[in-house]
Amino acid sequence: MAMLLGPFRGSALIATADLADPGAESVILGSGMDRIDIVVVRLGGEIRAFLNECPHALTTLETFDGRFFDADDPSLLVCSTHGARFSALTGLCVAGPCLGRALAAVPVAVDDGIIRVAADG
Repeated sequence: MAMLLGPFRGSALIATADLADPGAESVILGSGMDRIDIVVVRLGGEIRAFLNECPHALTTLETFDGRFFDADDPSLLVCSTHGARFSALTGLCVAGPCLGRALAAVPVAVDDGIIRVAADG
């Protein structure tokens, strides 16, 4: 993960004012072979980020209309491909074909109202 994030350390993802609670937004950094898709999550005042890639299907999580959360439980992110459920705060798969596996965490920091990929960690 460190090599993957290396060139993006310190990169701005989204302003805290633009991320609802609960809320999740996809942010794309880079382009071509250096492109990564990150889902930034806010839930109960906590902010987390993960690579936007299901560990089972290797597809992005959100539906075509950009929804990430389980309609009945906003503490869960849902993979739209096979319905796997992930804790929005830990990334752990709690139901579905990748049970026990987890989304790859992206370390973040909040700096002056901007959520960024952490400069270290």
